[in-house]
Amino acid sequence: MVKLLILADDFTGALDTSVQFAKKGAVSSVIVTPEIDFSAVDANVRVLVVDTETRHLSCNEAGKIVAQITGQAVKAGIPYIYKKTDSALRGNVGAELAAVAELVGGCIHFVPAFPEMGRTTIHGIQYVNGVPLAKSVFGEDPFEPTLISSVPDILRQGTSMPVTLVESQDAPESGSGIILYDAASQSDIKKIAVSLYNKKKLHVLAGCAGFASVLADLLPLSDTKAPPPVYPDRLLMLCGSVNPVSMLQMDHAEKLGIPRIHLPLRLLEDGIGTGDNLQKLTDDWIRTLEQKHILILDVNPPAISKSRPDVRKEERLKVADHLGLLLKRLLDDGVTATLLLTGGDTVLGVMRNLSVNSLEPLEELLPATVISRFRYQDSYYYCITKSGGFGRPDLILDLAKILRINM
Repeated sequence: MVKLLILADDFTGALDTSVQFAKKGAVSSVIVTPEIDFSAVDANVRVLVVDTETRHLSCNEAGKIVAQITGQAVKAGIPYIYKKTDSALRGNVGAELAAVAELVGGCIHFVPAFPEMGRTTIHGIQYVNGVPLAKSVFGEDPFEPTLISSVPDILRQGTSMPVTLVESQDAPESGSGIILYDAASQSDIKKIAVSLYNKKKLHVLAGCAGFASVLADLLPLSDTKAPPPVYPDRLLMLCGSVNPVSMLQMDHAEKLGIPRIHLPLRLLEDGIGTGDNLQKLTDDWIRTLEQKHILILDVNPPAISKSRPDVRKEERLKVADHLGLLLKRLLDDGVTATLLLTGGDTVLGVMRNLSVNSLEPLEELLPATVISRFRYQDSYYYCITKSGGFGRPDLILDLAKILRINM
């Protein structure tokens, strides 16, 4: 039965948090639907992760959806609830934390830091690699820039619920509203988690994957850990992200000889057809993948080195949908490869077009870079997912080495 419910507002975040429990042996499932029948969930699942897709909604809409699911979880008797938040505090963080807290005891403990990825919280200010959040790359995001660095101020944009800042690693004996914790290192996060554990306050929590990785050792969720599967020795990357971090990673890989195809814009604008020209393109891509064992399919045109503010949300979702159609065509043509999907919209576009309703996270290959499996038709496929803003410049090369791909 489900012991832990994780609520995330986007898909890549859902995966990088749930995998912290999966790699400890807890059977996990990530789904995309606000309509949940907890009694119908597979009896082996211990961690159920719901991608609410509320990041781009209004505060009011997001709060209602999160409240609805939380209420169902309380009625189902799920003992632990974790509200996953974005490490750059994008989305409706205050409204969603308040929605959970109001239904479960009026208090939620929130640790927004993710030190392994350079996200720290000091005196209530969120930093990215030592730079205040609003002055970091996330302040330049073309779709959802974060213009405030103070975590309490960000929370107050979505709720009037009181926010209490705890600058030590010792959980208060009592409190209400959102209890916010500073953390400058993973050691700080561990101390906070142990303090909450000792005071029996682990039932309603919030944070990103950094906090979840510590909780995985404290919550009674794990079953017998299965050995990791053998992954295909080819890597096919579909990048729908326009984040400058993702573009830097692809630029770096291309300079080292990894083939990178800039998808023709007309192909994406007109949709995926069945004409001879498209068949020739896909045949060429499959041949390249077979010869080089690794291939990048990129929606960004050549010579783009910065984020693209000209790309509207509607266009971005359309491109993600077409990438999903394109991958369906490639899989139907017999492509066998480990998939690398960059950007939450890309993952959802793929799932929609393959009629895949859930992913099973397996392990974390690199920080915030998760490999999962899904069933399409009669076969299992493995896909690596990551948020567009995560990872070092040589991430693609690192993954190729981990997967033992002979380039």
